[in-house]
Amino acid sequence: MKRVWRVLAGLLLACTAVLDASAQLSCTLVPSPAVLTGAYNPAQNLDLQGSLTLNCQRASRNDPRNYTVRVGIGHASGQTLATTGAFADTLTYGLYRDANRTNLWTNGAAATSGAGSQSVSISFSGNNLTMAAPVTLTVYMRVPSGQSGKAAGTYSHATAAYVYDNSNGTLLDDISFTPEATIGKNCSISSGTATQYNVSYTAFRSTPLVDTTSGIPVSCTRGTQYTLSLDATSGVIPTVQLAYTLTFANGTGSVTATPSSEATNTHILTLTLPAGQAGTCNAGTCTGTSTRTVTITY
Repeated sequence: MKRVWRVLAGLLLACTAVLDASAQLSCTLVPSPAVLTGAYNPAQNLDLQGSLTLNCQRASRNDPRNYTVRVGIGHASGQTLATTGAFADTLTYGLYRDANRTNLWTNGAAATSGAGSQSVSISFSGNNLTMAAPVTLTVYMRVPSGQSGKAAGTYSHATAAYVYDNSNGTLLDDISFTPEATIGKNCSISSGTATQYNVSYTAFRSTPLVDTTSGIPVSCTRGTQYTLSLDATSGVIPTVQLAYTLTFANGTGSVTATPSSEATNTHILTLTLPAGQAGTCNAGTCTGTSTRTVTITY
């Protein structure tokens, strides 16, 4: 009985050794930064780069000294970053294996080989070393130019990276990182535009003089809420001493809007000179000017 027991024990030990052979190598991936981000301007490409650091360890010093692993990213052609909210939008972007940004880095969970992933040699040196030197792989990101008319906000896409044992396709580690781009809020009153009212008022006229021919042209990043405010809604024109009021179409000195596009939005102002004013004029015709200031906040 003792002899049979020893044979069985030897077989069990042999099986254990075979099973352990599949666990000779372990690896982890560390992204840096965890969020790869930058500000996007549609006039030019947004190019960023981050890294994946590969740390590998063998089970013992008697294991093989050289291994090959393959790193892939769960990415595809035409991938998009997305923002949320009332004006949800997307930006097309790519992750690449080269600085020229021509070779997309793909082949994540779907495959362990192919042109879209990257093969990495892992070497252990010295009889007592079980931890290999870290290997750093650069990830190149691009958000192409020309994607205009997008809403202000943060655009992101949760992405996963994978490392496989190239000899048997075993998944050794998978981690997540986030490519990101931001579009800032921006508003402007169209440059070179001055709102002017040129009116002719006759003394003691029987009806108010009302002019709605001018306004404030505003252009903003899509979805950016802004407020236009007048410094005052009434005044007296010097020299001619004529009282007036100036308001937006809502009858007040301010207006708030949230544009759904970058198209220019003109806010009409209403100038009113009440009836029955004598004014001050010592000649046949007199001229006076009053200036108001409009402030935009966003």
